[in-house]
Amino acid sequence: MLFTVVALGGLLVPIVSVLLESRSTPTFQAYADELTSPVFLEALARSLIYSVVVTLVTLAIGFPAAYMLTLCSRRVFIALLITFAVPQVTSLLVRTYSWIAVLGVDGPVVKALNSVGFNTQSLVGTDAGVVIVLVHFYLPYVILTSYASMRTIRPEQVKAAHSLGAGRIEAFWSVYAPQALPGVIAGGLFVFVITAAMFGIPSLIGGVGHSTVSVLVVQQTVTGFATDPAAPAAQAVILAMVVLPIVALGVKLVGIQKFVGLGGGTAIGADPKSRPLRVTPVRAVLARLPKALPNWHLTVVVLTGLALVLTLLPFVYLFWISFQPLPLLQVPTEEFSTVWYERVLSDSGWLEVAVSSLQIAALGTLLAVLLGWFLAARTVNASPRQAGLLMGLATLPLVIPAITIGQGYFGVFADLDLLGNWWAIAFVHAVVILPYVYINVLSGMSSYDRRYDNAAASLGASRMRTLWKVRLPILQQFVVTGAFLAFLVSFDEFTVTRFLTGISFETLPVKFYSAAAQNLSPELAAVGSLVVGSMLALMAVYGLFLLRTRAKSSKLKESHDLH
Repeated sequence: MLFTVVALGGLLVPIVSVLLESRSTPTFQAYADELTSPVFLEALARSLIYSVVVTLVTLAIGFPAAYMLTLCSRRVFIALLITFAVPQVTSLLVRTYSWIAVLGVDGPVVKALNSVGFNTQSLVGTDAGVVIVLVHFYLPYVILTSYASMRTIRPEQVKAAHSLGAGRIEAFWSVYAPQALPGVIAGGLFVFVITAAMFGIPSLIGGVGHSTVSVLVVQQTVTGFATDPAAPAAQAVILAMVVLPIVALGVKLVGIQKFVGLGGGTAIGADPKSRPLRVTPVRAVLARLPKALPNWHLTVVVLTGLALVLTLLPFVYLFWISFQPLPLLQVPTEEFSTVWYERVLSDSGWLEVAVSSLQIAALGTLLAVLLGWFLAARTVNASPRQAGLLMGLATLPLVIPAITIGQGYFGVFADLDLLGNWWAIAFVHAVVILPYVYINVLSGMSSYDRRYDNAAASLGASRMRTLWKVRLPILQQFVVTGAFLAFLVSFDEFTVTRFLTGISFETLPVKFYSAAAQNLSPELAAVGSLVVGSMLALMAVYGLFLLRTRAKSSKLKESHDLH
């Protein structure tokens, strides 16, 4: 019960805090001021435009790429899946820095555009640059969530439609595509929410003159430049009030289970009888697409190739420029040098912030695992209505804009004099990464056969011994997966952390952001390469561990079945 209270309290505290902070005299004056402020309205419009455009582009590219995963051979499937999935475990800011180099004056994109007749100096500091980078970041989410829906569709259904007179492409769009919609919509919703609250990319890529709501809130809160102390909180609340109804509509459409990635069965809180009615407009659009896209399979191949380029280009360029001996963001033309790696490895400052980030990520992950396990256990044992409520609360950090969480905790920590306290930051990280643990553990518990517990109890095992000897060994792959993802998210968390580090304390992402904002040298490429390499090595260890635990889990299940 204590863990549940702590978890739910941690989830609700920032929301209550930011609502209280947004009050002014009179009560809603801060909201009235912001809603009539040209600066804020422009930032709000830009945030929403970025969200809509990025969501539509990622859906247009991601849906065909996901479909390609269902068509290709096993070897090609594994290669594509790894290519799309691996970048998601690497640093957001490192990839953003890479795109600064890619889109800059000496970058390959500008050179390619100029070679075909476009007179372009740089895409950094433009809306187009921001959109490209955001698409790179969130394209894999759409691909993977869309594929999760597609892999459950039986190919025989399309063949049956074709046998009844429908053309091959028409059968695909009328039979196959509508069944894939839940995963596509869930991925699109996730992209929309995260993009609306994104801070690092608009700040570094967009720069001055391209501020979003998140940029305004962070600048006014951290620097203290707000004319009204309630203004940043009001801005965060207004953004949340605009985003949440859209998310609620989408969740109602596909169900909360599909939205958080659990899938299967009838979604909690959704009416299966009325769902086809809600997607009728989308089906009408899909019905017209065969005429618009007659060469569908060629389109799939081309857009999958584009997705691969968008995914891999910044990583290739990052490693390449890290060996540039000169302080330039371009590939080495005469010689390769490790001077920047030597400088980074000899700088104790980078090591100190890396250790701080590891400590915070480790403690935050431990807390998230404990809280996520107990919340998942209560969800499994709860009634359908209570389970839906718990699921909604536990996944709030995926829905609430990150700046709202950061702004809320900033007010609490400032009052308690906890800004820059890494223990307190670790607790906030635990709240932010809780959904990743909760969703994975809940997925395992939902499929867990309780007859194993009954068998252990019949043999005289206590509840605690059954937990340690039976349940945990079987569920450990789900716990490890959740902990692994949570650790990576915590280690790379920047937006919320930017509010809480104070003046004297830094994490690796915060230091990297500060350095990138001041001086774009290949030193940061070396730092980024080391971070990416470390994350990939950690992922390889995780993969080996996962294979081992699955083998042990299968043997354990066989052993219990024999008994």
